Amino acid sequence: MFPDQLHAGDHPRRPRGRCHHRKRAARARDQAVARGVPPARGGVDPGLGRRSRRDGARVSGASGENDSLLPRPGGGNQRFLARGQRYLPGIYGGVGPLSHTLFEQLLLEASGRRGARTDQDHPVWLLASASSTPNRMHSLSGAGEPAEPYLRHFAHLLQAAGADALFVVCNTAHAYHAAVQRDLRIPWIHLMDVTVDSIRRQHPGVERVGVVGTDGTLETGLYARALARHGMREIAPVPGSPEQRAVMAAIFEEGWGIKATGAAVSERARSELAWVARWLMGQGAQVVIPACTEVSVALTPESFSAYPLVDPLRVAAEVLLDVANGVRTPEEFRVSV
Repeated sequence: MFPDQLHAGDHPRRPRGRCHHRKRAARARDQAVARGVPPARGGVDPGLGRRSRRDGARVSGASGENDSLLPRPGGGNQRFLARGQRYLPGIYGGVGPLSHTLFEQLLLEASGRRGARTDQDHPVWLLASASSTPNRMHSLSGAGEPAEPYLRHFAHLLQAAGADALFVVCNTAHAYHAAVQRDLRIPWIHLMDVTVDSIRRQHPGVERVGVVGTDGTLETGLYARALARHGMREIAPVPGSPEQRAVMAAIFEEGWGIKATGAAVSERARSELAWVARWLMGQGAQVVIPACTEVSVALTPESFSAYPLVDPLRVAAEVLLDVANGVRTPEEFRVSV
């Protein structure tokens, strides 16, 4: 009814104001906190669901409580995926900021090698650029904000959005794999396991593997345990040693470290990491793993061709394509926790 059509005693319905929406957001925030969902930064509330007028789906940060309301790749929505695609991968990126950009580049290159020639030939994937995730190393040492609630929240966000498998493109974050996986319905693909399996298949007979990673990755024994399960031994610098200090500086140094310079890797950072890789080979390593996203950016097969590298991100890219195209199922990668 337009204003000029109003009759005596009629009143147009007043639109709900900001106060109403603030109260609704506050209720949703309280409910999210009660469920254990961490409050988001910048005033954006993760517990405030968003309902689509078209399909009624609600996206929530809760532990998969609304998963059944969202489209599933195998449930009548297969036509929205790429040609031949069977499963929908979810990528947890932003840890650090370069992690998913390099990973997606590797995915597109690998997809091209498999015959993709048009936009629609490349698989569909979901991405959460979760750059708000606290520093994993500081979290593990107790010196910083806990990272686990963020890992749990964004993993559930991808699961609720329809992901069939989770890929976390941060090595150190895998220290939380067991705790987060217990609360997920979908499998979190374990980066260390698939990397070591790739070494076993591509380099049979290798016994000693060099690892270039953060203090947190080394101290939690992520690669040491995975290698030991296949009869291999980790060779890595001791945290605090000159070699490991060089690795940490190449990653974190404010002036020239990779986190500071981004994709434009400084020559000093690349040189420091190459020096450590050569040192590992001198200690008996037969293969080197760039066990940090930033190290993967600097130590590439093209820039470090003198020694064999097995890059976890390149391995994970091939695994993601295998899963997306149904060559392997997500459940094949589920780790008992």
